[in-house]
Amino acid sequence: MLGALSIIFTLCVLAIYVDSHGKTAFVADVGIVYGNKIEPDGSPSDRLEARLAAALYLYQHHQIESIFVSGGTGPEGFDEAMVMKDYLIAKGIPSKDIDVDSSGINTHLTSLHAVSKFGQGMSVVAISQRYHLSRAKLSLKHAGFDEVYGYAPDYTELRDTYSYVREVPAWLKYWMKGL
Repeated sequence: MLGALSIIFTLCVLAIYVDSHGKTAFVADVGIVYGNKIEPDGSPSDRLEARLAAALYLYQHHQIESIFVSGGTGPEGFDEAMVMKDYLIAKGIPSKDIDVDSSGINTHLTSLHAVSKFGQGMSVVAISQRYHLSRAKLSLKHAGFDEVYGYAPDYTELRDTYSYVREVPAWLKYWMKGL
């Protein structure tokens, strides 16, 4: 029994990994940037800055028309979404092309808020770390978006290995909703 569970778990990690590494050319209406830690000085963490740089790249290369930044207020006391918006504006993105969701405290809520804002007819790209992309895309599809892509920054940390493992139960929960 333990061997079978180990095989299933390993297959889930592999599925998450493979799904996040697919290279699909896309042009989408909206890039959805998922929040992450804000440093005590009010700046984005390296991980979040990498997500924002990925969104900036997609915007500058005309692969997305606008950006939806989503997050909550962390223990540091900063509104992640507003910090993300300010960062992108400082990098040259017009404020009119950035939508803010300060109540996106998890993947599911971010998806619901995005579909509420944009409607189901829009194409979207989830912008997050690789281990999170598969679940983020599933969540966006469950929320009602038909055309969903994923894009990860070129940023990894040693803890990403652990994050793939930790992601399995959450990913299974989202995946099972689609069955």
